[in-house]
Amino acid sequence: MDPESHNDDSTTTKVGDDPTKQRLSEWLRTAIDHHQQNKLEQAQALYRQILGEDPNHADALHLLGVIAYQTGNDQAGIELITKAIARNRLDPFYHNNLGNIFRKLGKLPAATGCYEEALRLKPRYAEAHYNLATVLREQGDLERATEHYRKALGITPEDVEVLNDLAGTLTLQGDVEGAIGCYRVALHLEPDMADLHANLGRAFEQQGDTEAAVACYEKAVELEPKHSRAHQYLVDVRNSQT
Repeated sequence: MDPESHNDDSTTTKVGDDPTKQRLSEWLRTAIDHHQQNKLEQAQALYRQILGEDPNHADALHLLGVIAYQTGNDQAGIELITKAIARNRLDPFYHNNLGNIFRKLGKLPAATGCYEEALRLKPRYAEAHYNLATVLREQGDLERATEHYRKALGITPEDVEVLNDLAGTLTLQGDVEGAIGCYRVALHLEPDMADLHANLGRAFEQQGDTEAAVACYEKAVELEPKHSRAHQYLVDVRNSQT
């Protein structure tokens, strides 16, 4: 959940020539700068200052809710973002961030609904496609999860996290060859990511290519000597060969 997920075009406070609205707009920009720099106390104070003058300011309610979530107050986050949505139902970022809180709390159907609404409002919203894919996978709907991972990649084709998670989902569906293809694309983008090498090795192992699997695990350990999964995979492979 990121304060950069804020749609300036959908800001509910229109500045115009109103000096009060100009002041609130300036405070909001400063607060977002603080928020993006992780200066949460300063950002929170400014969001509250905005709400002191305009209790219905949807962006301030939303971003104050984001801070509540970031500081562990999930219920306050839900309440604040829900209030923001009541004042502006058309901002996809509000729905996406509310979905993130529900997902954290394990309320996956509620999270799913939030992400779907975000995508209804903004169909080319890569983060919402990724988030929806992830909660669908957690609920066992692998086919729809794959669909939304692919849609996320259609928007951000070099997103290594999406490639990795798509590969894992394809593996669960038995498409190991497709998973290997995703891992290879991801490694082309991030060749020094140990997790990707370990995951690719696991896929090779499932294909029965033990030699390629071992090479991947060894590369993962070379890149990250304390990579526990890669070490364990190597032990398991070698034990199976004795």
